[in-house]
Amino acid sequence: MDSFVLFWGIVLMVLVLLFFGIPFLLYIILRKSGEPRMGKIVGLCTLGIFILTVNYFVFEDYFFFKRSVSSRRWS
Repeated sequence: MDSFVLFWGIVLMVLVLLFFGIPFLLYIILRKSGEPRMGKIVGLCTLGIFILTVNYFVFEDYFFFKRSVSSRRWS
């Protein structure tokens, strides 16, 4: 049980670091290069892409429409 919790704890920590680290790193790099406004835009867009991707996988059932299923019946 301890190795299970340790493994998923490490996985969760890495995902959170990537989730917030990459947009923040992009912001810092662009701010240091003299483009603070572009850094905010790129950082927020990257964070938005991450959030939309996670939401798609969490709420996958809500993105399933009737037209996605073929009208052919299996017999």
